[in-house]
Amino acid sequence: MVKDQSSRGDGGVPPTQVEPGRMAPFLRERDLPMHMAEETPKLRAVLEWWRSYPSLPRRQDVSPFALPTDVLPRVLLMDLEQPSRRLRIRLAGTAICEDQGWELSGCYVDAIYQPKDLEPIMRAVDACIDTREPHYAERQFMARDRRCTTYRRLLLPLSDDGFRVTGLLSCAIAEECSEHPAVDRPVIEVSSPTTSRGPKTGS
Repeated sequence: MVKDQSSRGDGGVPPTQVEPGRMAPFLRERDLPMHMAEETPKLRAVLEWWRSYPSLPRRQDVSPFALPTDVLPRVLLMDLEQPSRRLRIRLAGTAICEDQGWELSGCYVDAIYQPKDLEPIMRAVDACIDTREPHYAERQFMARDRRCTTYRRLLLPLSDDGFRVTGLLSCAIAEECSEHPAVDRPVIEVSSPTTSRGPKTGS
């Protein structure tokens, strides 16, 4: 479902007035069906890497030698704390940090996102944890240099024991968009995550 948040009549932070230590607010956000991720070669390569494991990849399996080098600047590696389901960013790619204007590594996700933007993020996180399957979405925000940027984000569950989700890998491919995003793009309704294959089983 598309949500247009370019008008912040609710008292939220306008896109060009980002609080220090906060991510730029979403202008738009929507979930996308998983098969669309395969239309982007860089994301398809990351998805194929994830699928190559008989169970879930471990966090230590995420390395510069495992992933395509051109996606590494747009990767977030996150640790999952239980039972709170808080996410701590272990590693943040350089391109993501440059877009935001500060270093994200070591931050908690719920401490850096705008409250209204946290809801769709945690909905995606819950889906990954509960289904142990990827989640795909599109987000749009105004970068600190006032570039309107659209990115498509692939979120992948990771596990230290091959079964319980203990971390998440996010890969976001970005492109510039018009300064004022269109509001008449087709709405894609995704009622539940579209699995990329049959459920993974524990080892």
